[in-house]
Formats: sequence, C-alpha cells, structure tokens
Amino acid sequence: MDALSNDVTASSRYAGFYKCIQSSGAAITWRVNAVGTSYMTELIICFALLIASLPGALFLTMRIEDHSDEPTSEYDMHKVDGKHEIIS
Repeated sequence: MDALSNDVTASSRYAGFYKCIQSSGAAITWRVNAVGTSYMTELIICFALLIASLPGALFLTMRIEDHSDEPTSEYDMHKVDGKHEIIS
C-alpha cells in the first residue's frame, strides 16, 4: 500500500479506507450467512464482488510505479551509508 504514496498521511488514509471496506465486507458476509442463505448463492455473491472489484484493481496496478525517489514536501531525504535518512 505504501507504493501509492511517499506521504505518511496519504498512506494512512489508504490503509483506513482498505480496513473500512474489509470490515464492511466481513459484516455483510456474516449477515448473509446468518439468515441461512444457500452456499451456491454465497458463492455467486463472492464471484460477483470479485468481478466488480477487478476494474478498481486494474486502475491501481496501472497507477503504481516501480519506485519513487522523490522527497516529500515536508522533508529532505539524503542517502547516508546506503540508507535513506530523513532530515527535517
């Protein structure tokens, strides 16, 4: 998830959004299972959600770069002894 941004604030928002979607999916799955839905219907729901999520996954994979060496606006990054050091 950190490949999307060097900014800590943006990365934490991405992580929060991911956890929100994950928790919502778990709650919906629990409820679908609690009302006695057949296993075939649950399987169809899972595959429908998988197919619906593919465009978003494709969008994100096209957006992620192999690397990012740009310093953020708040900090300068310097390379010291082969390691990146952040100097504020």
